[in-house]
Amino acid sequence: MEQLFIENGYGEFFDRFRYPIEMSGILENIEEEQLQSFFKIFECDTFENFAYLFTLYMSMKNRNRHLL
Repeated sequence: MEQLFIENGYGEFFDRFRYPIEMSGILENIEEEQLQSFFKIFECDTFENFAYLFTLYMSMKNRNRHLL
């Protein structure tokens, strides 16, 4: 997943928040395309923003998968 952060311009973000990202388990069972589509929609500057928005995004995507 680290490579996806780098490819989407979030390499420094990942380096800065690597520990909370890994410890939170937020990226477990996530497919690469889900993370890539998240990066196309949202911008995050803190781990808290990332965790909140990514959780919200995945929840919306799962609930509305019939619309995709």
